[in-house]
Amino acid sequence: MDGVIIKSTLDVAEIKRAIFGNTDYFIIEGINGLPEEERLAAWGKVEEMEVEAAKTAAINPEAAELFDWMESRGLKKGIITRNGRVSVEVIKQRIGRDLGLIVAREDAEPKPAPDGVLFAMKRLGVKGGNTLMVGDFRFDIEAGKAAGCHTAFLRTPKFAKLAVDADFEIHSLMEIPGIIEVIERG
Repeated sequence: MDGVIIKSTLDVAEIKRAIFGNTDYFIIEGINGLPEEERLAAWGKVEEMEVEAAKTAAINPEAAELFDWMESRGLKKGIITRNGRVSVEVIKQRIGRDLGLIVAREDAEPKPAPDGVLFAMKRLGVKGGNTLMVGDFRFDIEAGKAAGCHTAFLRTPKFAKLAVDADFEIHSLMEIPGIIEVIERG
């Protein structure tokens, strides 16, 4: 969600430093390894920082254009995020447009597990062969592949050197319509 669909001030490295004192851990996996009392406090801190960033979030103009294109074609959309539901709701209110089905970390086992993708596909009534999972990190691609979806890696400056085994690599969300047309042709 952050960095792909939404422009956000969410600083993942700062969250990691606030909870773990360094940036060596993935947030969800690191917190889940903490003792219960520390885990509850850490989740509170994450939610606080996510909500604060959500208050200034804006939709990525390319995402808005892509969503308009998808809506004009009657295509279904969903967002699978490792963000919490509370911050997602703040973002939805702030953006003021239909973002489609959103699966937050509380709704299903988070990426890289395929659970959120499978949950979304079931709710949207779609199959993996007709679904494109787009993301800017390897967890997005791993989750999509494990769920049987086509995958597109959005290469951004943040992960310019990340090695990812996606079906497609894109540098702009506006490349997605062409990929969808390829998938539709089979």
